[in-house]
Amino acid sequence: MAYRAVVFDMGGTLTEPLISAFVHAVPPPGLDTTALARVLLSVLASPGDGDEPGHRAERGEISLAELLDWAEEQVPGVREFMGPGGPADVFANLHLHPGMAELVGQVRGAGLRTAVLSNIIDGWVDDARTLLAELEFDLVCFSCEVGLRKPNPEIYHLVLRELGVEPHEAIFLDDFPAMVEGGAAVGMTAIAVRDHAAAIAEVRAALGL
Repeated sequence: MAYRAVVFDMGGTLTEPLISAFVHAVPPPGLDTTALARVLLSVLASPGDGDEPGHRAERGEISLAELLDWAEEQVPGVREFMGPGGPADVFANLHLHPGMAELVGQVRGAGLRTAVLSNIIDGWVDDARTLLAELEFDLVCFSCEVGLRKPNPEIYHLVLRELGVEPHEAIFLDDFPAMVEGGAAVGMTAIAVRDHAAAIAEVRAALGL
């Protein structure tokens, strides 16, 4: 099959796993870490595309400040922990995965188009763009800026249209199963990033790199 584009998720795919943003973060005294884990799952890892606050924030319907207000009601102290400048300010604490950064360059060098497709909240966009600055992409699509989020099929189709490719001409990588399934459902070759090295090898094999 002749591929013309590779589309990358950002957090946990182009970067180290999202959990790495929290590994060295020290919670404020008294923060209920069990309740915190529940809130983090609802904000960063809940499947589908619904009306919960995390999904609304990723579609740009509410701001990061409003999301943190909601989270603070659930778990006092979470704003201090996860808010801008806090110890778990997500994209400020993430790093690009070296192998994925190298893969982006190899894909571009082979003449394919590249894109980022990320579910992200407005307050994290500046840090995300800074993180991506060393790489070149033909398109960066952030959910909060287009009012759509994965796994809604419309956001995959939007990226494909902007790249000028058909679904079967694109490879899509994501670390979250529901988003991988969303890419496959629209006809892309979807690769789950459970292990970065294995996913990179799979892309290289598919492209003959």
